Amino acid sequence: MNIILQLGQYAPLIVIIIATLKQYHIPSSEHLSILALLLMDILIINPVFKIIMGAIGIDNQRPMYMNQKPINTSTLFSKFERLGMPSGHMEVCSIYLSYLYHYARNEKLLVWLIFGLTIITGYQRVATKKHSVSQVIMGFITGWLLGKYLPQMIIDKIENN
Repeated sequence: MNIILQLGQYAPLIVIIIATLKQYHIPSSEHLSILALLLMDILIINPVFKIIMGAIGIDNQRPMYMNQKPINTSTLFSKFERLGMPSGHMEVCSIYLSYLYHYARNEKLLVWLIFGLTIITGYQRVATKKHSVSQVIMGFITGWLLGKYLPQMIIDKIENN
């Protein structure tokens, strides 16, 4: 059971390593686009989504903080650390799963591998109280949509420059 929880914890890193190895092995604008999207999601998209969800009043607190007294949240990091909607781990996994499903259908084994990793990640995030079920589902949906629509936009931008 512990190995599954560890696998779910490090799933985004595993996904980025797999995407990087694919780009290295078979350089293409498609592989580069998904790698760029994964990094943009971690650094920009997911944090912005979490801030927006908190600003519009959606229940955004991570379950692990629900019964704790408020701490000094004077720093941006301490405020951001408590935000959980949507799950970034789930978002990264489902971005790559969606990309593979929509753009690389001949990669059936990899699709199933990432699907399994995505399920394990969702379980791990809820089991360890890092996220609620709704935060994990929202992370999956957000990632799926990003993985379906943004790679083509990035590819078009790369090829037009």
